[in-house]
Amino acid sequence: MHIPDSLRATNQKRGGDVMKKRTWMRILGTLALAVTLLGNSSLFYAVRLNAAPDPKVEFQGGEAKIVNVNKATLEELETVQGIGPTLGQRIIQYRDEHGPFAKPDDLMNVNGIGGVKLEKIKAQITV
Repeated sequence: MHIPDSLRATNQKRGGDVMKKRTWMRILGTLALAVTLLGNSSLFYAVRLNAAPDPKVEFQGGEAKIVNVNKATLEELETVQGIGPTLGQRIIQYRDEHGPFAKPDDLMNVNGIGGVKLEKIKAQITV
């Protein structure tokens, strides 16, 4: 196998450069393959959140399903990562007693939702 001079490692520093170049080429190749196989939406969703897509987040037409907490059933609320049956029921009860939520931050009035929980679910909900 012929190795081009530009990729030959002649000293320790040069060897490190070659390894960096090869590593980046592998990353770019993998990324290009992922875009080709998965389509753009799942990959860009993962990059935008700076994390891998969560398997619990539902996708419709290539977009993450956003749950409207003012209209959602218990089953729909449970599709939001971080909301289980108990918290979902509390949201519905609060909504029934106090009316619709005006903004996502109003969810902090529900017992069991604080600042940390709200930040975790905010990208998955709307009002």
